[in-house]
Amino acid sequence: MLHEILFKDTKTGATIVSFGSGRVALKISGTWNKYYIDLYKNHGCTFVWIQSRDGSDSLENVIREQLSNELQLMGRFTNLHLVEQADFLRTLTLQLTTRSTLNLSNLRLESLRTSAAHIKLISRLPKPLRYLMLSEYNEADFHSLSYLAQLEGLELGPARKLASFEGLSKLTEITTLAVWYAPHLFNIAELRACKKLEELKFNHCKAIGSVEVLGGITSLKKIHLNNCGIIKSLRPLGHLNRVEEILFTEDTIITDGAIRQLASISSLQTVLFKNRRHYDIARENLLERS
Repeated sequence: MLHEILFKDTKTGATIVSFGSGRVALKISGTWNKYYIDLYKNHGCTFVWIQSRDGSDSLENVIREQLSNELQLMGRFTNLHLVEQADFLRTLTLQLTTRSTLNLSNLRLESLRTSAAHIKLISRLPKPLRYLMLSEYNEADFHSLSYLAQLEGLELGPARKLASFEGLSKLTEITTLAVWYAPHLFNIAELRACKKLEELKFNHCKAIGSVEVLGGITSLKKIHLNNCGIIKSLRPLGHLNRVEEILFTEDTIITDGAIRQLASISSLQTVLFKNRRHYDIARENLLERS
């Protein structure tokens, strides 16, 4: 996680760090006691970042003080159940080394980053969620998430059992969708219902085969098809007049080789792909416009 040190406390060695976009945290080594809590409050910090080496007492103190509506936990904690009642939280990131599972259904979270392995019931996540990033997603489709009607951003992966986008059609507010390491994903037809989708990113999804459905999603601005094996054709993308970026890198191969037609997309600014003998134009020549 990239960050910039803004301040270092000479007494304890604690640092105030910036993660960009106005996100400022206090990084310490030890338990979050009154001294650190005051340090946090006095330096304009915006979110709490606790590593397990700081001790479970830190989690208890921070939640009791309700320091911030954004909390990030890394490592192992013996009192994770305290998070289940922290209804003041709006953003939660869990990078845990424990097998503990949480029931987050009573929270009013708007953003959640975690592994599905730490969620007791995927079907009972907080309904106000607008952004969700789940690793180790072990469902075959999107039905277990289809109740999250306000969701705008969704990232899943690894998603080794995901085979179909069935259920996605109910997530009509989605603007960004990323799926990686989903080797069995082949049915993406319900993407056509995502009329607000602007960014679509596939990585290591080698069973997709066709992007025909994308031709009807005129809101798209970014399309990534990286490490996706054999794709029949990119011709369906030729009529998308808002696309600014198309990537099909690594082992992605466009079977018909018809790459030149992408140059007709006037909004296109960035195209990245590996030059191949059967492609009708080289990458470096594609966007040469007179």
